[in-house]
Amino acid sequence: MKENDFQFNRESFDSVSPEYTDARPAYDERLFDCIDSVGHFTSDSRILELGAGTGIATRQIADRWHSHITAIEPGANLIKEAQAGLAGCPDIRFLNTTFESYDAQGQKFDAVFSATSFHWLDPAIKYRKSAALLEDDGLLAVFWNYYGKDDTAVDAHMQKLYEKYGMSIPGTDMHALQQKKMDDRRKEIETSGYFHNAKEILLDRSVPYPAGRYINLLKTFSDHSRVPGINSFYDETFRFIETLGGYIGVHITAQLVIAAKNSR
Repeated sequence: MKENDFQFNRESFDSVSPEYTDARPAYDERLFDCIDSVGHFTSDSRILELGAGTGIATRQIADRWHSHITAIEPGANLIKEAQAGLAGCPDIRFLNTTFESYDAQGQKFDAVFSATSFHWLDPAIKYRKSAALLEDDGLLAVFWNYYGKDDTAVDAHMQKLYEKYGMSIPGTDMHALQQKKMDDRRKEIETSGYFHNAKEILLDRSVPYPAGRYINLLKTFSDHSRVPGINSFYDETFRFIETLGGYIGVHITAQLVIAAKNSR
């Protein structure tokens, strides 16, 4: 990713921090069950979280293991939301910086976590630095939420809207593109040279979204903010959801990849 693209996307996320808090869902708790089966973290564990955003995964990590968490987030507004929401958690240290600039001052971690943010980091840096910050038996646990529609007819209608506003090429198989993205992200970890025994878990669930909250969810997607006339797209989407009774069923696939640090 080009540096100016990263800067644009980082700023686009930070500009919609209230929408993040409102609309981005928590991660499937089964995801943390899967991590638990490999990681065995405790209240003594030290976890580094990259791209904490508004603290959605941070809270789940804290609730699950009560570990010492260092959470990095470059967005000033996003980190303010996270700090406000997790003010009562003393073992979380928030740092308003980038992973590339972060200086651990010799500290090592039992795990590096990243929730829907690892892909924004430079591949030439993120694996090498993550491995360097991990204890010899440390784990990398990265996960993403991918969004679709529960109903095929609703999905088809939304695809037409995306095409109408130039956000999708007619005939494009969006599900195939999403699958390729998942495959590429897993393979990138497997071939990084810094980690081994990569284990992938996919988890599916359905979440009903009222129209307004769904529009807020769309506003948190960085590619939407680049589109001319995006507000008209939001208005038309809102009206369509109203015809469905005011709710849209969102299919969420969580992808988790856990990998162990290569030994020296």
